[in-house]
Amino acid sequence: MPIETPTPAHYYMLSDKLNVLCIERKCILEHRKDQIDPPWDVKRVVIDVLLSVGPQIAAFESAAAQLGNEMLTPGVNPSQEDILRAVDRLHKPVSELLTMHFKLWRQPFPPKLREGQALVSALIEKPLNVIVDTLTNIRRIINDPEKAIHENSGSDLFRLKMNFNADREVMTLMGWLRMYGLDGNHV
Repeated sequence: MPIETPTPAHYYMLSDKLNVLCIERKCILEHRKDQIDPPWDVKRVVIDVLLSVGPQIAAFESAAAQLGNEMLTPGVNPSQEDILRAVDRLHKPVSELLTMHFKLWRQPFPPKLREGQALVSALIEKPLNVIVDTLTNIRRIINDPEKAIHENSGSDLFRLKMNFNADREVMTLMGWLRMYGLDGNHV
């Protein structure tokens, strides 16, 4: 069944801008720089990451909700500037997470603790992957609404589900910290 109303033109501009965020994330996560700085204080890094990731997730969730209300609501016709502001609100927490990831891998963990760096990195990568999946889903809906409606049981009401639960990653990291006496009980 063909869609009765065409996709608004601003949806396509939004889709293109969201794609830039996905590409940026892919480049940073896949191309780690040589580790040139002195080793990290592992406990400090873990605390910083644990305290920093949550606020960035909250900022992204808020920006995504605003995006839906301001850009994707039927009958809304935002200006190009409105679209750029909405994408910028999404970009800020993504950029913070990418910067955190970049900095984490710029310095090594001490040699005997090196495997822990990937465990800390997973706490940053998990939300980045959820964000990219969400942006990709938004782009998929915009770029092929007929297929998206069909896959959504014929409904044109889409609920974007973002599951940032990182319990498994946190538990793995905490087990590793305990194994090396780096948890709060040995400080």
